[in-house]
Amino acid sequence: MRWHLIIVALGGVNYFSMRKGHLRFGLFLAQAGLVLIAITMGVLLDVPTAEYPRVSHIYSLSVASLGYLNYQREKSNIQLMLIVICLLTFVILASAPLASPYVLEMPDLLRFVGTWANATMATIMLAASVHAIHSELVRKDKDSRRLMSALWNKEFKLAFQPQVDKSRKIVGAEALIRWPPLIKAKSHQHRLFLRLSNSN
Repeated sequence: MRWHLIIVALGGVNYFSMRKGHLRFGLFLAQAGLVLIAITMGVLLDVPTAEYPRVSHIYSLSVASLGYLNYQREKSNIQLMLIVICLLTFVILASAPLASPYVLEMPDLLRFVGTWANATMATIMLAASVHAIHSELVRKDKDSRRLMSALWNKEFKLAFQPQVDKSRKIVGAEALIRWPPLIKAKSHQHRLFLRLSNSN
C-alpha cells in the first residue's frame, strides 16, 4: 500500500510540475519514477522462478529510449546519467536473480497474468519509443534537407540594417539573413528556421 501512495505522489508532483511550466523537470521526474518502479517490481514482486521469468526490467529500456529522445531535444548531463542508470538496471536485473528477503509472494494466476501483461506493455512502450525516435530523426533530416536546398538555390538574402545612436548617426550595421519563402509559408518554415538556428 505504501508503494501505491509513493506512485500517486510522484504522479501528482509530475503533473503539477508540468502545469507550472517545468516541463524538463517533469519529464525527468517521470522517467526517474518509472525506473524506480521497475527496480522495485523486479526486486520485490517480479523475482524470477522456475515457472515465471522476470519481465519488469524491460521497462527500463523503454525509459532509456524516452530519455534518449529527451536528451536529443535538450542536452543534459543529468539526463545522460539517468539513461546510463536505466541501461545498468536492465543489465543487472536481466543477469541476476537478486532475491530479496522482502519478496512479496503472489498467487500463480496473478503471477501468470502479470508476467504476460507486463511483457506486452513493456514491449509496446519500447516499440512506441523507437517509433518516436525514428520520427524525430526523420523530421530533423527533412528540415536539414530543406535548408540545404534553400542554400543551394540561393533563396537566402543578405540584408544590412543600420544602427544609429541618439543623434541619429550611423555607428554600425546589423547583418540579417532573410528567407523570402517565409513570407509565403511563414507559419511552418519560420518555426523551422528558428528551431534549427537555435540547435546549431
